[in-house]
Amino acid sequence: MRRFNVILLIAFLFVAGSSPLYPKEKKAAKTMDKALATMIERGNFAIDINRMNPMGGQSRVVTYSYGITLRNDSVFTHLPYIGELYSVTYSSENGMNFDAPVSRYKVVRKKNGTAKVSFDAETQEGTFQFKIDISVNGAALVYVSAMRRSSISYNGEVIQPAESSSR
Repeated sequence: MRRFNVILLIAFLFVAGSSPLYPKEKKAAKTMDKALATMIERGNFAIDINRMNPMGGQSRVVTYSYGITLRNDSVFTHLPYIGELYSVTYSSENGMNFDAPVSRYKVVRKKNGTAKVSFDAETQEGTFQFKIDISVNGAALVYVSAMRRSSISYNGEVIQPAESSSR
């Protein structure tokens, strides 16, 4: 009988330890802040980039204030770039810096609270395709692909866009 009580106690502790003590906090962690969700739905947000991940190289911490801003159906990019260029006309010395209108803006909300944003930007160099995964805490993973460049991704954080500046 004593052995049965010990097994029952261990089973109870195991089950109790695996259940959340604060269910409201756990639920809150799976829902995106309303202000953040509204910015994403309206296409009015900025991403402060802190790391770049080139296709054929090592991930690098970005120390300069690089970022992407979406505002008024336009994208303003100031991004570092390391990768292959498939055209001799364009240079990557200055990274990916352009202002362009946004087309095919789409937001898909997932059950776990994250958002997937996708859009295209047409520039003189060609069409850039953006795919952005945004977590409930505002962390962002940005994938950028273009016909004349190798793909690259960036890590960053969603922030409120500055009203007065274009970038």
